[in-house]
Amino acid sequence: ISSVEINEPLKVNEATTTKDKSEKTTEKTELGKYLDSLKPSKEVRVAILDTGLNTKEGLNVEDLGINYSSTGESTSSSDDNGHGTEMAELISANSSSVKLVPIKVADSSGKATILNTYLGIKKAIELGVDVVNISMNTASTTTSEILTEAINEAVNSGIFVVVSAGNLGLDTSKVSPANVDSAIVVSAVNSDNTF
Repeated sequence: ISSVEINEPLKVNEATTTKDKSEKTTEKTELGKYLDSLKPSKEVRVAILDTGLNTKEGLNVEDLGINYSSTGESTSSSDDNGHGTEMAELISANSSSVKLVPIKVADSSGKATILNTYLGIKKAIELGVDVVNISMNTASTTTSEILTEAINEAVNSGIFVVVSAGNLGLDTSKVSPANVDSAIVVSAVNSDNTF
């Protein structure tokens, strides 16, 4: 054993505004319309490491029943929180050539562990997906060596790894896995350009 690290919790990124979720739209953006016009030569398989995924009309899902979380049946990637399904809808809204591969790593409260997330990344590598999406992070300022190792392995295998900067406006160098150099970090601001 070369090192040991704490199996810290990761939490899905909940909205920090009071905006009504009913205002959310899944209409294609101009970027999504443009991407569809390119007629990609293949489907892009996106592994969503999150709270699972509930199949809805319009979502192209390859459900393999992968569940590393502590809730739900061990062979079910059903979403008992809603966050994973919401992320899937956002990803699908921008391209019709996306095939979603849910890998459930977070439980019904939106909490995952570093180990669950690591296992999810390793499974995504094994499945040969094109993109791994991780819309959750730790609340601590530590860097997870095993998450860094797994993300680097995925990237070195030709997989894009997209991670969330979180919703708290923190310096991403202090948030794991957003502090992994090889990951693509996505952030957003409110309509008034604040976090």
